[in-house]
Amino acid sequence: MIPDTGPPGLRVVSGAGVSDTVETALPAPLVLELRDSSGHPVNGAGIDIGSLLSAPSDAYVYFSTPSHPSLASYTYVLTDSNGRVAVSVRLGRQAGRAFIGIYVREGPADTVTFDVQPGAVARLRASPFDTSVFVGGTASYRAYVTDRLGNRRTDTVAAQYQTPSPAVTVSNGGAVLGAAIGRAFIVVTFGGLIDTQWVSVVPPGRIAAIAGSGEGFIYVLNLDGSAFDTIANTFDEKHWLHWSPVDSTIVLHRGSSSEAPHLFSVDVAGNWRQVITDSPLFGEARPSYARDGSFIYFLGIDAGTRCDAIWRVRPDGSELGVVATDGNACGQPFDAPSPSPDGTKLAFLKGDGIRIRTLATSADTMLGVYGGRPWWSPTGEWIAYDSLGYLNVVHPDGTGAHMLRRAGYPVVKPDWSPDGAWLLYRGVDELEIVNVQTGLVLPLAVTLGMNDPAWKP
Repeated sequence: MIPDTGPPGLRVVSGAGVSDTVETALPAPLVLELRDSSGHPVNGAGIDIGSLLSAPSDAYVYFSTPSHPSLASYTYVLTDSNGRVAVSVRLGRQAGRAFIGIYVREGPADTVTFDVQPGAVARLRASPFDTSVFVGGTASYRAYVTDRLGNRRTDTVAAQYQTPSPAVTVSNGGAVLGAAIGRAFIVVTFGGLIDTQWVSVVPPGRIAAIAGSGEGFIYVLNLDGSAFDTIANTFDEKHWLHWSPVDSTIVLHRGSSSEAPHLFSVDVAGNWRQVITDSPLFGEARPSYARDGSFIYFLGIDAGTRCDAIWRVRPDGSELGVVATDGNACGQPFDAPSPSPDGTKLAFLKGDGIRIRTLATSADTMLGVYGGRPWWSPTGEWIAYDSLGYLNVVHPDGTGAHMLRRAGYPVVKPDWSPDGAWLLYRGVDELEIVNVQTGLVLPLAVTLGMNDPAWKP
């Protein structure tokens, strides 16, 4: 029999602090008691009970009562004549410590916990799921097991590692050695369980890219993810990175939803400089260095007419001049200039067609392909471009056009390896490189979420 008087306030009678596996319905309910300042039971008081989803752990539990039998992570119950409530508890799907908040409206509060343990061994996993190494470089895989819901267990796992690929070798300890450029998968086995991981053996290279949607930091890293560095954020959107061919400076355009874009350069130490000060233009975007570093070509927007044109300027901001324009007519829009390696020609977009301009004569020829973002290879052999999310290449004379890769998104701006053998671009989730001759695609898992990549010359 429950005594008439007892400790005043809210207290946990039983059922808290239990430890069991995921999705277990606990045999005993969580029982709470509420008494007034005189120690008498409080009848009909409302109590809120719920999982604290903002707690340090992601674990949670479900509750139900005879009047509310459906499972929910929150319930509201009324105390009985004994000042008590009893709720059934079912542990959730996420292992960890579940924190439960208990609140009497306009009254006391308390917190209790339940320890949600992983279920039985069901799956084998190894990390990293995907990675990149150079030829001669190494990576280490670590195997572990989870329950069927993906909760990691602490069992000791002595996994076996194998690969049929000549691109890598792998030891039974999970040590991978890059043997030749290519894509390889690693087969991991343990106790009848199996998992498959991936590795790209990549060519030498250093790249820069923007984190997130353009508002994040600029990251600088090797293709295998090593020597990772960060260039400080300047709080506005940044796009269209291009390395200088003569130093470690990167040119890009910066702007925001309320501010027109302008050209800036930044070195790897984070020293920013606006390229054109007191610009006569409303905005500047899509910069591209000449191969000898003498000029930066870009899309300029006239301050008065707001017409597009192709402009160029010295890296120090001098000798600003227009290269291709419709004057005040504002005809088909211009975009994305890219100079040829010898500096005599310029590929750019006008309307929906790519054109080649001979700079000495200002004569234009249609390339015969439709798309955007042309990017001339450093060998002069190819021009890469986007067409509805497909990465394509074509010879500068308009021949040999073909698709290399469906990127998953419109190709914002590809960039070439210094030898012209590879193209770097944004894939579905991460950056990828594709070999122009063979079509071999190597995802760069360490670049997850990065955009606007540039390959250092």
